[in-house]
Amino acid sequence: MSPSRPRRSLQEAFRAEPQEQVTASRAASLQGLLPPRFGNRPGSGAEAGAAEAAGAARSVSSRPRTLQPDSSETSDRVRNVAVYLPPELLERLRRTARSRELTYADLLVEAASAHLSEVTPAAAATPAPQWSMEKMPSRVTRRQPRPAVQAQIRLDGHQVAWLDAQVERLGLPSRTALVVALLEAHLGQ
Repeated sequence: MSPSRPRRSLQEAFRAEPQEQVTASRAASLQGLLPPRFGNRPGSGAEAGAAEAAGAARSVSSRPRTLQPDSSETSDRVRNVAVYLPPELLERLRRTARSRELTYADLLVEAASAHLSEVTPAAAATPAPQWSMEKMPSRVTRRQPRPAVQAQIRLDGHQVAWLDAQVERLGLPSRTALVVALLEAHLGQ
């Protein structure tokens, strides 16, 4: 254990300073209040802080930047995928999974195989209302979301990528919308 240093109070560090000292760096007045992050380092004061900041900048800039999707998205690694299901649909999913001794993922695969063609593409974006100077346009009403409960479905990266491709192809707003449509068609209303 390292020998303890006398502690400076934070009150001292933040007390009002005369106007001529206000221009001094606030960071300098806080220096030494916390123990060093990586143990004792050579140098002290602003030199150590600058060296640490420079090291952090080098470590961040030396990391490769990729704009490609994470390789785990299409891997065999299984992960939880959150979807938001209406409570009555979630209850039907639970009952069916228990009675048939299947997982939620198994039921979703069945639903996709049997009912994907029944999922209709989402309607094109609502066109902007036509208006003229003589008449005030009416407000576009938005559909209120239904109450939903989060459910976790264990899917691998290939299954997630397939779902995302179908969402894009069908013009649906989210994975959840696709999963809800498939499960409602498969499990009945």
